[in-house]
Amino acid sequence: MVYYIQEDDGPSEPENFKARTSHRINSIQGNYLGATHYDGTDVIVATGDDGDVGDHIDYQGRITSHAAPSLGDHGDHVIGTVFGAGNRDPRGRGMAPGATM
Repeated sequence: MVYYIQEDDGPSEPENFKARTSHRINSIQGNYLGATHYDGTDVIVATGDDGDVGDHIDYQGRITSHAAPSLGDHGDHVIGTVFGAGNRDPRGRGMAPGATM
């Protein structure tokens, strides 16, 4: 008699490489004729995660103030998802690469 069977999880894969598509950013920052190009320019973003965000090439010149010392790196990851410029790796481009924090 079989009481319960649980399917094994498939191999894990990073979700960050398809985040722009799953958030439909590709439709407002399209690289095709007639596409809109909203990138967050002139938008100021704030986050309250785990403290100060570390220096990174994707944030240069766009962090206007600093918070308390960081308690981890989760905040850096969140900010990268929001406004990473994709300078080091274009796949790491955020949702609003022209925004300021």
